[in-house]
Amino acid sequence: MNSKKEDHVNIATCPGICNLAQLTQKSARTVAEQGYGNFVKLYGLCASEVKQVFSDALENSDEWVLIQGCENECGKKLLAKENLTANKTFIVADTGIERGMHVVYNDEIVEQVVDAIKRFLG
Repeated sequence: MNSKKEDHVNIATCPGICNLAQLTQKSARTVAEQGYGNFVKLYGLCASEVKQVFSDALENSDEWVLIQGCENECGKKLLAKENLTANKTFIVADTGIERGMHVVYNDEIVEQVVDAIKRFLG
């Protein structure tokens, strides 16, 4: 993945509810909106929706980038349930933001994570 406009890549996030999961979802959506891939929403889905979401995403691409919040690997586990594996994995906690239960981030923190994801994607 060299640059922008890699919309054939599916960008998924962990489906968790901690602060990092919330930050991950917002940041990954922003990265996708800027042309780096196809954002695949995995959080807040009922069981009947999961199969359809994966089916739709696989029509776009079989390449997956997983943006995890922390080392708990919630996203990896969800992909594995669908017999999928991420080609690349980025962990937001590696940027120095600690896991907790607060979910409010200013635009500067979100942009910091967005920039880190874009650098990771190349």
